[in-house]
Amino acid sequence: MKKDYRKNLKKEKLRIRIREKLEKMGPARRRIASGKIAKFILSMDDVLRASRVLVTYPTGSEIDTRPIIRGLKRSGKRVYLPAVRGKDIFCGRYSSFRSTRRGIYGIREPERISVKVSPDVVLLPGLAFDRRGNRLGRGGGYFDRYLRRKPRSVRIGISYAFQVSGEIPREEGDERMDWLVTDRKIYRFEKEER
Repeated sequence: MKKDYRKNLKKEKLRIRIREKLEKMGPARRRIASGKIAKFILSMDDVLRASRVLVTYPTGSEIDTRPIIRGLKRSGKRVYLPAVRGKDIFCGRYSSFRSTRRGIYGIREPERISVKVSPDVVLLPGLAFDRRGNRLGRGGGYFDRYLRRKPRSVRIGISYAFQVSGEIPREEGDERMDWLVTDRKIYRFEKEER
């Protein structure tokens, strides 16, 4: 029990530190970094081979994923957005901003969802990532549960370079990434048995 408490405390301190840095980041820097990330993402073999890609719509100080969404759509990919229903995430096809609504956490999500869609690639923001593929989200475990249901999907974390941390405490149920793309570098991680 003491070990879990320490892990949770360490995670919470990291969340606070990264949120403070995100809030200080100006719009020009965010736009430039998001553009670099989009270029990296759109040139990756796993993305080029994919036909279905799940990506979050940008919110607040997160990476602006709209250049990624536009690039995916231009190249003929089917783009999906996540939608929270209860304690789970489902996805729905994205056609335009008009096909979305503000979800439970204020994040744009599709009006309609599908339980049968299995994306080839899942692009995930996070508050922090480490160099071993661990992701620190907002603490609800939604994407961890979703990824467990989609073991064949290629998992690509997206973040600003300053969000890469030394080591994120890993707990049972935390899902790792296959890749991490920042505005400065692409990291490749060894796949775990899933």
